[in-house]
Amino acid sequence: MLGLSDPRHFRRLVAGFCMIAAPVVLLVGAVVHPQGKDAAAAHLAVVADNPDRYYAAHAIILAGLALFLPAILGLMHVLRERATAFGHVGGGLAMIGLFGATAVVAVDGIAVSQMGQPGVSAQEMAALLDRIKESAGFRAIAILGAVAFVLGMLLLAYGLRRTGAVKPWMAGGIAAAAIIVFIGQVTDNRVIFAIAFAVYLVGLGPLGWRILTESDEEWAGKPTQPAAPLAPTGTG
Repeated sequence: MLGLSDPRHFRRLVAGFCMIAAPVVLLVGAVVHPQGKDAAAAHLAVVADNPDRYYAAHAIILAGLALFLPAILGLMHVLRERATAFGHVGGGLAMIGLFGATAVVAVDGIAVSQMGQPGVSAQEMAALLDRIKESAGFRAIAILGAVAFVLGMLLLAYGLRRTGAVKPWMAGGIAAAAIIVFIGQVTDNRVIFAIAFAVYLVGLGPLGWRILTESDEEWAGKPTQPAAPLAPTGTG
């Protein structure tokens, strides 16, 4: 029984599953994704040569990003008592970065895929792709999203390390993966992304498994003790 009617049980299962599944799905997406090129015309040539693979890779990556959101919420839950500020600020920044990455991947997967279709003007599509990449709005989303995500995940990793919620190497893996993802976003290199998601699996996977195998009571933590009732006061 999945216990879908028990919110505490269901949230635990979703958080634990997503901490394992999100890095795996993102790793698959990075492996499937053909390596792009810096020049717009050359990049569109790659898309034209691998249309199905290019589209499938972005669909897989979008699924992985969706799975990463519950994983972040799970990390915030782990930090809710002993490192609340790190959990809230780090989780908030990481989610902002996640939404930015989702927007960039959606544009790349949908719009750019159509630009590389046969029958279109390669020169016009290359010029359009250059305008999109250089537009203020797209650059703001990409840059702010990348910075917010790396800062958020670093704060979450530090909170986990500071509270002893995970082993030091697990927190280090989460922090290292965040930095490697940022490098991948700057260089747009699929090999670097693949390495980052593999490191995320090393850092998040054991925590996800621990959450899946622990009890609902352990996941919820110790309940807060109710305050003692005030002693009655006499009336004069």
